[in-house]
Amino acid sequence: MTNLLILIAIALAYFSDYPGSSYPLQTEPRQMLSHNTCDLLRDNFAEMLLAHSAPGGMILSQNSGCEGVRYFEFNKKEDHSLVERLDLLVEAVSSYKWSKRDGVVNLEPRNVPTKLLDITVARFVYNTNSDPTTIISSLKNTTEFSREMERMKLHDGPYFGGLQSPPSRKPGTEVVLLNKSVRQILNDIVQQRGRGLWVYTESVNRGLHRFTLEMVIK
Repeated sequence: MTNLLILIAIALAYFSDYPGSSYPLQTEPRQMLSHNTCDLLRDNFAEMLLAHSAPGGMILSQNSGCEGVRYFEFNKKEDHSLVERLDLLVEAVSSYKWSKRDGVVNLEPRNVPTKLLDITVARFVYNTNSDPTTIISSLKNTTEFSREMERMKLHDGPYFGGLQSPPSRKPGTEVVLLNKSVRQILNDIVQQRGRGLWVYTESVNRGLHRFTLEMVIK
């Protein structure tokens, strides 16, 4: 019974508003149910994109440092623009920066190279009505992507699913991209759909250098 009361108290602290606060930046760390601060950074970024109906892309790295997000509170009730919220987020998490690329908001570490996202794919074709997970699978199967994975000795996965949005009612169109980087292709996918968040992560797990590339908001 005592353990149940403790869990309820933690949950209430996590979901309740901070009284008297007019800005998302906090002076004390948030009480969190998860200890993975990079996951919390991703969740805050996803909430911003959903609140402002904006497509986005994100790079996460275990070497980038996400601790500052503990001091950030995303408050949907505050009347801040997306730019203001992003500025406050990177003020709290100074190891990250945001930019707008190809009409898509990108959040990424300041000093972590992303060679796999920078390679150029000679030709990539997809349909805008195709499931984003299927499109990304096709991208990972391109010769250029597979070759770079092998060169970097990267292992794909594991994956845990994402947030599914209702399918688009717009008629699908075929998109042909020539000589674009992986990042440009990913940005194009979410920009064409007008929504979505792609996330690329790198980590070392049990001696293996792993990556994931997925749509966490589709």
